[in-house]
Amino acid sequence: PEDIEVAYQLGYKIKLVGTAEETNGMVNVNVGPVLLPKAHPLAGVNYENNAVFVTGAAVGETMFYGPGAGELPTATSVVSDLITVAKNSRLGTNGNAFNSYKHETKHTPKEQVFSKYYLRLTMDDKTGTFLKLTQIFAEAGVGFDKILQQPYDDFTATVVIVTHSTSQAQLEQAIARVTDEPEMQMLAKYSVVEG
Repeated sequence: PEDIEVAYQLGYKIKLVGTAEETNGMVNVNVGPVLLPKAHPLAGVNYENNAVFVTGAAVGETMFYGPGAGELPTATSVVSDLITVAKNSRLGTNGNAFNSYKHETKHTPKEQVFSKYYLRLTMDDKTGTFLKLTQIFAEAGVGFDKILQQPYDDFTATVVIVTHSTSQAQLEQAIARVTDEPEMQMLAKYSVVEG
């Protein structure tokens, strides 16, 4: 709930998103919660609806949208699948592959996967702790786009950071260092989708 509220204040909505991107013959695939700008078409997909947002060289941005979860769509899908299985059993076509497309590929290295990130952590609210935090990120090559700091209690502060675009490897290096610091505790990390 806290991340949802803070993300909304920063102009984002948190959505579960699956992404796949091919660059130079390598793929980067990810599924997880991300921060989307409120104006992004996927940010408006709610309730039982699902969407597929595609960016193509020839077509630009397109979105396919419709029901994909919930009581009625799920029941419809299950019944449709059962009918297909029964029909294929009767026709003796069970086991036919949907397609036989194969494509050997490599995953994009972490050093080449870039994104902005939303981070939330708590840290001791004492002189020098925030300086140490900024030094850790600077040494990993991670810059800050936005920072919010609020008192958590008399001795601890909550810090929310939105980074500049950075590699996954750089971010992991910074988070590993933060995790080693007894006065800091990482609570949340989300990719931030721009545009």
